Amino acid sequence: MSKGPVSAGALESHAPASAIKPVFYTAEQVSEMTGYAVSAYWLEQKAREEEITARKVGRSWRWTDADIEALAEYCKRCPRDVPAPRRGS
Repeated sequence: MSKGPVSAGALESHAPASAIKPVFYTAEQVSEMTGYAVSAYWLEQKAREEEITARKVGRSWRWTDADIEALAEYCKRCPRDVPAPRRGS
């Protein structure tokens, strides 16, 4: 005998933390999200060189929220090759 539909909140409270999948962003999305004038090409190059964290999914690079936070810290240290912040950001 069914007691009726289960609310989404009830399901979320029982889901293990490992079941929550991170959101992935493309290089173009990350480029637009940052306050720095970094290009998608620059992001992919730094990911290939393992200077910033990212994940390779197939032939494309992807970034999580945690990767973007780490990227912001990397840009704050401002190595010479990080473009200057965008105006108005």
